[in-house]
Amino acid sequence: MRVLALVLCLTLLLGTLPACGGSSGGGGGGPTISDATFTGSYVSVVMIGSLANTRSETRWGRFDSAGAGMVIPTIATNVNSVFTPAAVMPALAYTVNGNAIMTLPGETGAITADGAAAVLTSNVALSNPSMRFLLKTSGVYTNASFTGSFHVGSLGGFNGASGQSLSTTTAQGYYSADGVNMLTAAANIFDNNNGVIGAAAFPGATPYAVAANGDISLTLFNLAMNGGLSPSGNFVLLGGSGNNIPFPAAMIKVAAGANNLTFNGSYLAVGISSDPTSGGAWLSFVGTVTANGAGAMNYIATTENAEGVVTNPAAPDTYAVGADGTFTTSGGARIGAISQDGRFAMLCGETTGMSPPTFFLFVRQ
Repeated sequence: MRVLALVLCLTLLLGTLPACGGSSGGGGGGPTISDATFTGSYVSVVMIGSLANTRSETRWGRFDSAGAGMVIPTIATNVNSVFTPAAVMPALAYTVNGNAIMTLPGETGAITADGAAAVLTSNVALSNPSMRFLLKTSGVYTNASFTGSFHVGSLGGFNGASGQSLSTTTAQGYYSADGVNMLTAAANIFDNNNGVIGAAAFPGATPYAVAANGDISLTLFNLAMNGGLSPSGNFVLLGGSGNNIPFPAAMIKVAAGANNLTFNGSYLAVGISSDPTSGGAWLSFVGTVTANGAGAMNYIATTENAEGVVTNPAAPDTYAVGADGTFTTSGGARIGAISQDGRFAMLCGETTGMSPPTFFLFVRQ
């Protein structure tokens, strides 16, 4: 029942990783995909849920790679609201094969052919479920790089008294950046707090700052967050937060004139959820989703980690895209957004009582 429920819960993500149906990059005129594809400076955000559901953890910072099989991480952590500042960590080995399959120690996933982003999850039996998203930044950024109205999605893990289970929440809403230095909460659509559906308001304006390398610091849901901005300015990846709640998040710029065709093609996808009907049991997954541009999608979890049990489920789903980029699946069971160019998407949920808080991220291949 757990696997079936989780497949239905995730009925949104994955089609086939490049190894399961995509090009190897060596033919058809496509780019050659190898370790060198993962070159440059990447914002890294990872969310981890423990098997016993007594710990949640976020890690965020930078992965710097010369494209030769080793990456240098500079990472901050929040483990059950205990913050450790960013520090340079020992180098990690990685691999990228010709089918765009990417590995880090204890993790597997895939990278886009242009190296713009990568998604990974833990793939070792009895390992803690996790989701990692890597976003490449490039060029020179200023505060003006972050401007306009944004959809916001997140998932956070709250630790209770010693030995008690975590309470997990997901939220989706809107914020507006003025392109100077202020961010204002516009609206909150819903939140799912351990299966209890509600809504919350976070009024007022707070400062933000964008560094020249694309690092960004801001406040969401009254939590200080850090992360990075895509070169297009359409997508923000966030980790954190400080001494508060482990709370990864994403922001996608509000679109104009989007429709079902905006979500079309093959996407890499990664996600994590916590089931309140099973003591907060965690599940994470990575794979691809294929969308036909007309409301139908199909996904395969190339690696799904359900409380340390690694499997490969699959399921079809339906979706709808509104003019402002609002993105829903399964008739509204999950809600999120897609960028104007269709490159990035996210989903939060679920929107019904006692459903699992979930958080999914997508990038078009």
